[in-house]
Amino acid sequence: RGSDVNYMEFERCVAHVAGYLRDQLRVTEAERAAFLGRNSPTLLYLLYLLFTCARLGGIFVPLNVRLMAPQLLVMLKMPIRLACLWDPS
Repeated sequence: RGSDVNYMEFERCVAHVAGYLRDQLRVTEAERAAFLGRNSPTLLYLLYLLFTCARLGGIFVPLNVRLMAPQLLVMLKMPIRLACLWDPS
């Protein structure tokens, strides 16, 4: 079941995630932030992270749980520091 999110709530969440990535995970311009999750309810999280990366000047790296471990390793072995978030479900 979905829920409605207005622009003010969306902006508040993006600002919160941006602050966390910047202050806690030290994501800065040109650094990568990856998200590993399923395709359904996490779509909103993907949008939060996409807009957060745009705000910070970072690079959004969407990962999918359907990828095999060797494929994920290739994507995660990037020369730039990486912040990884995932959906535990």
